[in-house]
Amino acid sequence: MGLTTPIVVMILFLAAGCSTASSSTKTVPTNGTVYSDGSITAALAACNSSACNIKIPPGYFSFSSQFAPAAMAVLEGAGATYVNAQRECVTTLTWTGGASAPFLFSGTALQGSILRGFCLNATGTAPPVFIDVDGAAGDIDLRNVIIDTPTVAATVAAIRWGNTGFVNQAECHDVFVRDAGPIQFLLLNIDAEFKGYNCRAVTTWAGENTWKLGDIASAKRTTVLSCYSCASAAQYSNSTGIIIDDAEAVRWYDLYSEQNGSSSLAISFPSPSSHAQDIQFFGARFAGVVSAATTAIDTEATDASIQLHSPTMVGWWTNPSYLITPGNCQQISVFGADLNPSGVAFLNGSPPSSCKFSDFGSMFGRTVQPVTLPQGALAGGATPALSGTGACSTITTPVGGSWSGAFRCMGPTGASTVTITPGLTARNGWSCSGSDTADGVVGGQSAFTTTTCEIKFANVTQNDVLTFTANLF
Repeated sequence: MGLTTPIVVMILFLAAGCSTASSSTKTVPTNGTVYSDGSITAALAACNSSACNIKIPPGYFSFSSQFAPAAMAVLEGAGATYVNAQRECVTTLTWTGGASAPFLFSGTALQGSILRGFCLNATGTAPPVFIDVDGAAGDIDLRNVIIDTPTVAATVAAIRWGNTGFVNQAECHDVFVRDAGPIQFLLLNIDAEFKGYNCRAVTTWAGENTWKLGDIASAKRTTVLSCYSCASAAQYSNSTGIIIDDAEAVRWYDLYSEQNGSSSLAISFPSPSSHAQDIQFFGARFAGVVSAATTAIDTEATDASIQLHSPTMVGWWTNPSYLITPGNCQQISVFGADLNPSGVAFLNGSPPSSCKFSDFGSMFGRTVQPVTLPQGALAGGATPALSGTGACSTITTPVGGSWSGAFRCMGPTGASTVTITPGLTARNGWSCSGSDTADGVVGGQSAFTTTTCEIKFANVTQNDVLTFTANLF
């Protein structure tokens, strides 16, 4: 649509020898061009051959030629944001060019390009995506771009990174996407790294996901992601928000997630072949909305290694409800969870024997839970200093860690003591125990200090192997 009065689209070509005039409030290009019909197609097309800076004033503008710059390009609208369930679009761009991406960034020459400050719509034939960042394009920055329930949604995703080649140093700032495609944010070949800041996705239709990281079937992996206050609201009944299919080194800070319905999921690691290594969420808030949810996270990936730091569960949840359904996994560690729903538990079913689960300092309904160590926990630290009397006056082949292990006593058979020095200073002392594996005789603790503990055996035969455990208190 055009405006009732002429508008000015300022376009600056950054060719050698082209100067600009400046003031305290704005920079005005020397080669400004006036477009009075409300269409910016010509201005955008001009960017496809030279580096440029386009500033679009308030209003509604249509365009039909793909914006595919050959060099660094900056496209700025007059402003757009989404606050308190309401979008504000000072500048709106509507794509009318059919089944191609309105914005395509591809190639190493585009480093430093920016899209900023406008709402984006499409009419007519649906595009595959609205914004495509691809082909080794690095440091492409999306800021305050709003794609909210467009007239026609994209057929693949609202915004896609790394479809045919890797992308690095991608950035997303205050971008809001709702019902703009099957996937709102699609991250594929990301090679160190994607940074997101307050980027939010909402779905209210069937068959949509908010975020997808990687695609195992096409060998496209997201490597190194840092997202700060990025949100996922899967509001359609029994849908899934975030899919992690092929990703490594993910750091997601202060995720806010909504899900709706008993079979809905906030996060899914969808299949045994999915790859998910070093996935960490810090301060995630899982909210059940509209209809009670049952499970926040489902992992089916056999190699999934997940850490959840201070997660919370709020809102509507079934009783019982669960933080995780561990269909397959390698390791799940939870630190300081605060899980409020009545009848909540960590795990919906027991994890397979190959999956190690641990919890440290979590609360259910404000009740602190005991520490849960993973199955087969391995004693860490160096083996302690060991000394003794009797058969244990000579000790060989110590194995294990500082707080648990084994050793062989090679002295003469008889009454024996063992002094264990783990190498740490306890607040009050050490509690220790031991056993002679040859005859099953248990030794009793006979002394302790803040740095040592002593175990006494009535009789140890030369060459016996003894085990020990030591805990500080």
